[in-house]
Amino acid sequence: MILTTRGEFRVKFLHHQAAVLENKYPAGLNELTDEQLVALGQKGNSDSVLILFYRYKLLINALGRKYYIIGADKEDLIQEAMLGFYKAIRDFDPTQKLSFKNFSVLCVKRQIITAIKTATRQKHIPLNSFTSLDMDINEQPGRNLFQVIKNSESMDPERQVILNEALNQVKSTLQLILSPLEMHSLVLYLRGYTYMQIADEIGVPNKTITNSMYRLQKKLKKISPSFLDILN
Repeated sequence: MILTTRGEFRVKFLHHQAAVLENKYPAGLNELTDEQLVALGQKGNSDSVLILFYRYKLLINALGRKYYIIGADKEDLIQEAMLGFYKAIRDFDPTQKLSFKNFSVLCVKRQIITAIKTATRQKHIPLNSFTSLDMDINEQPGRNLFQVIKNSESMDPERQVILNEALNQVKSTLQLILSPLEMHSLVLYLRGYTYMQIADEIGVPNKTITNSMYRLQKKLKKISPSFLDILN
């Protein structure tokens, strides 16, 4: 296999093969250094590329899971990480006095960041323009979404209107970072439902809701320091 500029079409296949080929490489090939394997890969040796993907699969996954991209899941980012790693194999130059490991990390991060910027431009949303969940409601200082929710223990009509107004103000932001299940779970939880009641309402197992709430807490923690204080 020759490394080409269209190598991304082979990335998923290579990563899958690398995960299952342990101890099945040609004799002696697995004893080579990363740099030696890269040199072979650049000459068209597919086995050397598979070995590199296998050696670095944990690092590739770890880097892919460190980031968040609007409208994508973790698997999408891992795919971007794999593409970045493939480009590292293709473009590595040993004369630059940089180890392949360090070079590959740079390439993977660069690929992910490029993907994030591209997705952001497509949605016409700057990375720093997320609506804050701590913003004041109706420009009233000291009266933000989570303070309203925290004080809305009784669900009388007036408080329900206030809560709905608060949720509507951040709805667009929430829809960008939460899955439909996470969004539905959050709305029901903020209205006083228990995890079990949410599961019954949506029609999914309790474990699914537990996992959903865990994921959304991690996401919302990034844009609202007040979030965990409200949910706990």
